[in-house]
Amino acid sequence: MGEPSRCAWYTRLFWDLVDFPYPQDRDLQPFYFQVQRAIARDSSDGRLSIHAYGEELTDRNINTYYNARISLEYGPAGKLERLNKMLVDMLEFAHMAPCPSDVNLLIASKDMPDQDTDLFDVMEALRMRGCRVFFVVPVGSRFPPRNSASLVWRWNILLDGGSPTVTNKDSVSQRARP
Repeated sequence: MGEPSRCAWYTRLFWDLVDFPYPQDRDLQPFYFQVQRAIARDSSDGRLSIHAYGEELTDRNINTYYNARISLEYGPAGKLERLNKMLVDMLEFAHMAPCPSDVNLLIASKDMPDQDTDLFDVMEALRMRGCRVFFVVPVGSRFPPRNSASLVWRWNILLDGGSPTVTNKDSVSQRARP
């Protein structure tokens, strides 16, 4: 089983609010539609959900995220705990889909090179199972390991609904839908 050649029906953005803060000078309302536009170009014909992981927010901020179609995942506030929660949620999301090729996972979270997090191992395993896995990197950052993501966006480009910066052309990315 490999990655689908084009589109999936279910896309979820797993977004670490601490690693990738939304610019304070921008309105959060259009973010959902910008992400939808960015992934629709070559990877999604279906539903998008955004799940954000972060530290405590004010009631006003919570309402702002809710009104922008973003689900907040409460729980552990430390980076390692947030990342582990995100990994578990990614695996559950992929497992619950009727078919792995119907799933896109878009990950906006920084890895912790000094910790054994399994982030890139999980991403690669999901790709090998048939899911499409995308990654977001900060401006000026290195790209993730080659086998871990099909498409890579710079954060500022995703915010504007732009095209991915890197399209992985490895053998997993080239397999056709079963």
